Amino acid sequence: LAPTWEKLAGKAAQHGSSVKIAEGDCTSTAKDACGQYKVTGYPKLMLFFADGDSIAAASYSGGRTLNDMWAWMRKVEADPATYRDKTQSGKADKKKDIRRGPGSKQGGGDDPGEPGAVTKITDKSQLEAMVKEGPVFAKFYAPWCG
Repeated sequence: LAPTWEKLAGKAAQHGSSVKIAEGDCTSTAKDACGQYKVTGYPKLMLFFADGDSIAAASYSGGRTLNDMWAWMRKVEADPATYRDKTQSGKADKKKDIRRGPGSKQGGGDDPGEPGAVTKITDKSQLEAMVKEGPVFAKFYAPWCG
């Protein structure tokens, strides 16, 4: 997933997306963020966005191709409230099934993309500060699984 994640960052930058692409190691620097958002399996992909005074997140578990993740990210970016699954308080809101994302196709090819800069999540407060500036699509991982 790491090379595809870097290509997603490049594509987001190339297309002027407001979404920052980030990643955090749940065994070290991002441990507090992983605990806050109940990350228990790796890698875990979540898109965070401001929801009033709190932070909401939409979990992603669709296809692992660049095009699948890009299409889902753009849909959430356009209408984040529809995809919200948990706020900081942990309140569930299941307005849509977001496991694959609407309109997502299984598989699908990747368009060629140049790797881009992925922001490293250093702790929960840094993630929250980034989300106040705009949406963040984060990959939480353990070093042994991508």
